Amino acid sequence: MRMTVIEADLFTDAGNNAVVRLPHRAFPGILIQGDTFANLRVQLAEAASLLSESPASSDALGQLQSVINDFDEILHRYEQALASRGLRRPY
Repeated sequence: MRMTVIEADLFTDAGNNAVVRLPHRAFPGILIQGDTFANLRVQLAEAASLLSESPASSDALGQLQSVINDFDEILHRYEQALASRGLRRPY
């Protein structure tokens, strides 16, 4: 696949995730670094495995809560970036 170079609007500083608006899109998206995304996926898979072994697993619930907390932080950053530019949420 050929790489295409484009200009995009960076709403937040770069880090493990960034809020970026691509051309021709009304709302920005969230760019998550591949290693961060892979780690979140591993945590979810581990929680699913633990739950399949024991539906009441406190370890699984802890893993899930950790991922939820990470997603909450990313979502909060997204919402702050929108608000700082006077944009409404797409949801």
